[in-house]
Amino acid sequence: MSHATTEAEAAVETHEMIVRLYDQYKGDHIAAIREASKIQRDLSRAEHEVTRIERHLQRIEAFCKQNDIPLEEGN
Repeated sequence: MSHATTEAEAAVETHEMIVRLYDQYKGDHIAAIREASKIQRDLSRAEHEVTRIERHLQRIEAFCKQNDIPLEEGN
């Protein structure tokens, strides 16, 4: 086996290792993007629900104030 063959084999092995590593990172990147997107969608849904509930509370509070209805229990 000549020195040139050893260098060529090492270059091939290095190339294969780099390609595998790159492919792994690409896959990890795609998975991370999907996870982040899901979390963003979940957060958006939760924020929408908070806003929806806050609007209902404001309407109830306004109605109670307008009609002199206390919101504290026991009154």
